[in-house]
Parts: sequence; C-alpha cells; structure tokens
Amino acid sequence: MPSDHVEIDPEGIMRSGDGIMSAAGVINREITAFQGELAAYGEPWGADDIGSLIGMVYGVISDLAFETYAGNTEEIQQIGATARQMGQNYVDNEAGNKADLNAYKQMLGG
Repeated sequence: MPSDHVEIDPEGIMRSGDGIMSAAGVINREITAFQGELAAYGEPWGADDIGSLIGMVYGVISDLAFETYAGNTEEIQQIGATARQMGQNYVDNEAGNKADLNAYKQMLGG
C-alpha cells in the first residue's frame, strides 16, 4: 500500500553532502599526487625534434586533462555543499514550522 506522506532525513542529507565533499577532497589530493609523480619523470621523450613535438602535445593534453579534473572536482565539491545546505534548510524549516504551530496553539488557548 502506498504511503501518503514523505519522510525526510535532514541529518542523512547533511552526512551525504559531507561525504560527497570528502570524496572530492580525496580526488583532488590523488590528482595532485599523480601530477607530482608525472613531473618526477621529467621529459623522457628527449630533446630532439620528435621529442620536442611529443613534449608539446603532451603538455597541451596534460594541461587540459588536469584542468578538466580540477573543474569536475570543484563541481563535485559544490554538489556536496548544496546537499549539506539542503539538509540544513530542512532542519531550519522544521524548527520554524514547529515554532509557528506552537505560537498558533498559544493564541488559541492551547
């Protein structure tokens, strides 16, 4: 039988937002570490004409890839922050509704 009400877990939403932000931080740290590992290799393709071309192409592709990863990680971070804020909004709205209902109850003599 279908339920006629919706139950929301604001703390669960906030925990999920925190988890998403934490995952974004892990991704960011791993990407930074990977960039450091790649930089440690220097330019293994050499300095001749072909090596210079490979280095140039590698640099363009690498820069684009890492910019994309950084942008994606930033968006993931924002999604987590938005989820956390949504959970907090539920908590705040519920507290406001409760206060309003109690005020109405008082006005009605209850």
